[in-house]
Amino acid sequence: MRSTEVDYDGTSHYFAWADSRMAKDIENDAKVAIDFQSGEGGNFLFVNVQGMARVLTDPRVMEEHWHDELERWFKDGVETEGLAMIVVDARRISYWSPDGDGVIELSA
Repeated sequence: MRSTEVDYDGTSHYFAWADSRMAKDIENDAKVAIDFQSGEGGNFLFVNVQGMARVLTDPRVMEEHWHDELERWFKDGVETEGLAMIVVDARRISYWSPDGDGVIELSA
């Protein structure tokens, strides 16, 4: 299994529409879980992140997390009307792989 080093401070950023169901659900209940999986068969990594989410609409804040590839969906960049950024602050990260599993607890 090939491993890759990643710097992760426990905060994830996603772009979405401010009026999307996801954004509205977060405004009603900020507790979220995010799952990631890579590989297949006996060569896999599964990660579950549990945390608290918030929805931001300030273009100045979104700018530092913007990538040009996002213009495929949001034509006017961070100035796209109705754009929001969902920020997830991890509290607990669980992971499973053939090499082992574990849990990382992050302080609030």
